[in-house]
Amino acid sequence: MKQYTENVLEASDNEFVCWCAQVSAGAIRAAVSNGAKTLDDVRTMTGACIKGDCKNNNPRGRCCSVEIIKFLPQKDIVPSARCSCCTNKHE
Repeated sequence: MKQYTENVLEASDNEFVCWCAQVSAGAIRAAVSNGAKTLDDVRTMTGACIKGDCKNNNPRGRCCSVEIIKFLPQKDIVPSARCSCCTNKHE
């Protein structure tokens, strides 16, 4: 059984947020600290949210894009900005 923090914002820096690419909460926080403002910024800076299998791997049962957005200063998202595991189309 995988151990995880239900509220991803309370996750330790070494806990995965993106389970398919194994990107940690610390890496997401660092990306935001270094200027990431959008999901695409985080993707580019960390490699998160590009493999399209987090919904199956994430013990929270959610796509990593939903988790990553919680770290962003602007919480708004348009459906087209979601990762492939949310839309079932691979980019």
